Formats: sequence, structure tokens, C-alpha cells
Amino acid sequence: MNVSFLYICILLSPLLNSILLGLTGRFLGIRGAKRLTTLFFCTGTFVAWFLLISIMSANKLFSYYINLYTWLLIGDISCKFEFVIDPLTLIMATVIMTISTVVHFFSFEYLETDPHLIRFLSLLSLFTFFMLFLVSAANVTLLFFGWEGVGILSYLLIGFWYNRIPSLKGAIKAVLFNKIGDIALLFAIGLLISYCGSSDFGLIKENLPFLMQYHINIGNINISIAALICGLVIIAAIGKSAQLSLHLWLPDAMEGPTPVSALLHAATMVTAGVFLLLRFHGLIELFPAAKIGLMILGLTTAFAAGILSAMSTDLKKSIAYSTCSQLGYMFFACGAGLFTLSLYHLFNHAFYKALLFISAGRLIAITNAQDSRYMANSGFILPLNALYQIIAGLSLAGVPAFSGFYSKELILDQIGNSNFQFDGIYTYSVIFFLLGSASAFLTSYYTGNQLLQLLSESFVQEVLYFYKSLKKKIEFTAQAILLELGLLTLVFASIFSGSIFYFIFGTLDIFEQSVYTSSSKILSEVCFADLELGFFETIPLYCSLGGFFYCWLKVKKQKWSHKLKYLRMPRITSKFAYIIKQPVTFFWVEQKLYFEFWCCEFLIYNTFLVAFYLLQIIEKGFLDYYYTIWSYTKIDKISSTFLKYTQSGDMRIYILRVLQSFLISLVILIIVAFI
Repeated sequence: MNVSFLYICILLSPLLNSILLGLTGRFLGIRGAKRLTTLFFCTGTFVAWFLLISIMSANKLFSYYINLYTWLLIGDISCKFEFVIDPLTLIMATVIMTISTVVHFFSFEYLETDPHLIRFLSLLSLFTFFMLFLVSAANVTLLFFGWEGVGILSYLLIGFWYNRIPSLKGAIKAVLFNKIGDIALLFAIGLLISYCGSSDFGLIKENLPFLMQYHINIGNINISIAALICGLVIIAAIGKSAQLSLHLWLPDAMEGPTPVSALLHAATMVTAGVFLLLRFHGLIELFPAAKIGLMILGLTTAFAAGILSAMSTDLKKSIAYSTCSQLGYMFFACGAGLFTLSLYHLFNHAFYKALLFISAGRLIAITNAQDSRYMANSGFILPLNALYQIIAGLSLAGVPAFSGFYSKELILDQIGNSNFQFDGIYTYSVIFFLLGSASAFLTSYYTGNQLLQLLSESFVQEVLYFYKSLKKKIEFTAQAILLELGLLTLVFASIFSGSIFYFIFGTLDIFEQSVYTSSSKILSEVCFADLELGFFETIPLYCSLGGFFYCWLKVKKQKWSHKLKYLRMPRITSKFAYIIKQPVTFFWVEQKLYFEFWCCEFLIYNTFLVAFYLLQIIEKGFLDYYYTIWSYTKIDKISSTFLKYTQSGDMRIYILRVLQSFLISLVILIIVAFI
């Protein structure tokens, strides 16, 4: 079996689809574009699953390299256009292709009446290609190429409806916040090339002991180059995965089409930050401070995003905040050294989050409402879609027997069973455990809130009435069948992926032949069979079930729907005396915990204010004044004196001078070559 050829087929399938749709889409038409997309993506997904099952079932570690050519060669520094196929790459590629295929099928239905559907499919395919390129790169330089490609395509897709101002604002906001992480990653690549002589992951692994010996002085602080690179990589991951402090772009990105939200949140852009941590896991494990920081950041994000999601009335933004919360669990697992467990949670999360977004998007398209308060009893409109949403919600909340239960419960159990110690410093795992359990309670609360608003007590009767009163014959088109098959695949994965694919993550050390050798625990070391499920260990499970029960009590008594009032708070210029008088809980939640306030209205506003004064004083004042004086006195006269002899207006002389320059350059190159 030629693994390299098959993986190149996976990698090129979305790229070829994007190019063909972009060049020949107007000749193919809508129907031809849909057929072409279906052909390429179904083929790529089938090949990805075939490779994953056939190679991973052999229970052997593997690492294949595809070296196409040397992309850049400057002295001793070389950069190869090379891809690596290891367990991490193959798992990520399979998830990306599966989710992307179903999202493309959903786009056929969601944007059926949009005149720019072909352009959307082309951009979405290119977005998938850049994510595959990112996870397949064998060096950091190529990884950055895919990293930037994902960022640019996210801007184009979020702002796809360019006649809507909120979409454009959300796209610009996503680019600006991600640029913080992009600059950090660019500096890290520069340091790696400067001190290691290469950006190849294998050479970085070999030079890691020498990299620890180099130090740099920043002010009065002496810091090692390896620690600086580690910090820059973590900042890049925080920006791309929308962790706390750089999470503000994620809710506004929901202004784009729902297929973009589903693909961006489930398997592509936001998971790129977690993938970066997994690629650099060996470097992160060398620094206890970085691990503690990741643990604190992950659980804080999970808790804060859970609060924001529980109080959000926008259905898509509530799901977006839940994505931030789940990514927080992955960051915590990376900080705790459980990298395989973090990948396991990413694998499970991708399927049920895509199912949740697609089912919510279909409901929004039918009801023409995005506010969850106006969606009460709307489940009977699309009964099967409501069932999909229930399954995805239960898996998100970590209910037993669903895929989300396996990975999330393992993460929370490791928090409670381990007293993490780094260089003699205990990180108080009890506090982390309680914070993680509170996040699990919030997750089940906002999930139950959405499901109970979707359904009513008489849901079964309404469904039966819906089918009895249906006089029209239901037409099953090929497009509808494809979408339903894709959704049924996600339903199956949302229920069984945690148990079926446990052997992949439980029997192999996925990171043994990855970038670095790691002391990370494999999943079999933290399996359910070894757990003693006492009261303390089952607290997260009680919290998950308790969130549903508390939400049901609230709805049953019908108190919250009448008494809950969402406050409208003033801008930054208002006095803090007015702020203190407001109800504390809803005030802070309504203002998004004041991150939006400090970042957008304080930092950005003052930055633009400083830029305005610099424009008025320096550019339009000092520079324009003195440049005007010099231009009229000396610069224009001197330049015109010399340039007037080179401009004759005769085209033959211009062509002759171009040929003379070409011949002179050729002679110089020949002389240099022989010397």
C-alpha cells in the first residue's frame, strides 16, 4: 500500500475542487458544482478513513515523509517542501475531511438560493486544504503557511455576505485578534531558524538540548531562548483557539454563514491552536511554568465561557462560547501532560459540535430566528433535526454512554486523582477539580436550557400531529439524502466514537514518533478500568446531571422566564457609582465579563486616538511642511535635471535598453558561475 500516494490524494482533493470551481464554475452551473464537490470530498474522506483504520489497526507506530523539493536554501539554512504522516497527522486529517464533507453537503441546502454558492464552495474547499496543509507540514515554515492560509480564508468566509455590516466587522475582528498569535508564531519561527539553523521538526528535536543553553536578556530578566519560543508558541495557540483574553473574535465570527461556523468550530481553525500545542508538546514539557499557565488558562476559560454561554440568548453565540469552554479542557490536558487525552477530546468534540451547529443552523433557517427565546416549541417543525440536536447536546454535556462523556470525564478525573507537582510546586488540584466540575455543571445547564426551549412537554404529540396532518408527499432528493447520510454519520460518531476509537488512543503512544520524545501518559494509563469511582471521583458526573435537573426545575416552575431581565449597561464614560448599583451577576455577564469593554473600547479606542494625533502633528504637520519646502527648492530641480535625459519618448530606445540590461545581467551571472 502506497501510503504517500494515498495521502497526497487526500491533500489535493479539496485543492483541485477549489481550483476547478473557481475557474470553471460558471460553465458547470450549480448542479455541476455540487456533483464535483461531492465526488472530490467523498473520495478524500473514504481514503482518509481507509488509511486511518488500516494503519492504526496494525498497532504499530509509523512515520512517513513526503519530500517534494527543497523550497528555500540560504547558506546552511534549508527549508524543504515536505509533509509528514504520523498518527497525529492522520487523525487530524480524517476528522477534517469528515466534518468538511458533511458541511459541504449542508451548504448545498443552506445556500441553495444564494447566487454566489459556487464561490462559497470554492472558498470552503480552499479553507479545508489549508487546514490539511497545516496539520501535514513537516517543518514550522510550512505550518505557518497553512496557518496564515486558514486565517485569510476565515476572513473571506466570515465576511462572505459582504453587504452585511456585522459580517464585515466580525471578519475584520477575527483577523485582527488572530494577528496577535500570528506575530508570536512568526517570532518563534525566526528564533528557531536563528538558533537551530532549520525549521524542520526533526532537527529541532535534535538541537533542543543545545537550545536550552542559549539565553537572552530582556530588561533585567535573563530568559532562555527555549523558554521564549515556548511562550511565543503558547500565545499563538491562545490567539487561534480563542482562549480567555483573545476570545472576543469568536462570537462575532457567528455573523457569517452557519456552514462556516460549523467547520470553523468543529475541525479547523479553532483546533489549530490545540494542534500547535500537540506538535510542540516536548518543548512545553520542559518548562513547568508553561504547564501551570496552560492549566490555569484552560480551566479559567472553560468556566468563564460556560457562564457566558449559559446567559447568552443568541443560539449560535451560545454554541460558540461552548466551543471556547471545551477548548479550555484541551488546554488543561496539555498543561497536565495528558496530550493523548487532549487529542482524544478534540476527536470526540469535532463530531458532536459539527452536528450541533448544523442542526441549529437548519432550525435557524426554517424559523428565521436566532434568538433562543423565540424558539420555544419549535422542535416539531423538524422532528428528526430536533433529535440530532438532542443527541449532540447530550454528548456535549458529557452524559454517560455518549462520546463526550469518555474524554471529558477522563480529563476531570485526572484533575481530581492527581496532585500535580512541578519542581516542588503543588498546583492545588482540588481547586482545579472544583473549577472543572463547576464548568461541567454550566455546560449541562446551558445545553439543557437550549433543549428545553426547543422542545415542549407535548413534543411527542406534536410530532405525531405533524405527520398526520402532512398531506404533501415528502420528496427525497439526492441532495437531501446526502445531507441526511452525513448527519447520521455524525450522530453515530457522537454516540459511539468515544468507545469505538478508544483502542486507537488507548493502545498507542501517538506522540512517541511525533516531533519530540515525550513523557506524556498514554490513554491506557488513565483508562476507566483503573478508576476507583468513589464519591469524589463522580462529582463531575453529578454536576453534569445536576445541570439538567436544575434547568428542568427552572422551566417547570416558570420563574426564570418572567423574572429574568437583561440589562443594558452604559459605555466606558459612565461613572462607576452607577455600575455598583446594578445587579452584579447579570451586569458582568451582559458586558461579557468586561473583556470586550477593556479591549475594544479602551485599548483600541486609545490606540486610534494616539494614531490620529500622530497623523495630525507629525505627518500632516512636520513632514508635509518641510517636504513641501524642500520639494519646491532642491529635490524637484535636482531629480528633473538627471531624469529628463533618460526619457526620450522613443519606444525603440526603451526596448534597446531593456535588452542591454538583460545581456549585462547574463554576462555577470556567467562570470560568477565560472569563478
